[in-house]
Amino acid sequence: MLTYQVASVWAGNSTIKGSVTVSDIEFGYNETKYGNAGAGNRGIRIYVKEGRDQTYKFDPNPHGDRWYNKYQKDFYKTAAEDLGNYYVSHSNKFPRYEKHSVEIHDVEYNLISP
Repeated sequence: MLTYQVASVWAGNSTIKGSVTVSDIEFGYNETKYGNAGAGNRGIRIYVKEGRDQTYKFDPNPHGDRWYNKYQKDFYKTAAEDLGNYYVSHSNKFPRYEKHSVEIHDVEYNLISP
């Protein structure tokens, strides 16, 4: 059984960071920014505390979804939970680029190389 626990989520200087626990493994995550400030594309860096990490760029750019612009903390937490679930279900490995996507608020985001 997989369990999720949100340890913390905060936004500071427009950068969203947080942590989630999936099946007793704690994952940290943070927003990554590409291009100019503002509506430039976004991605996520996820990492196991004291362990592996992976950075992905979202395709399409989440700024195209008005929901993202209002609920960015929820967006990144949902992506981190999905990636944590994948990690636990696949022998403690993060997905390869372009081999996994996350669905957030009815939009499917491909996870591509930054």
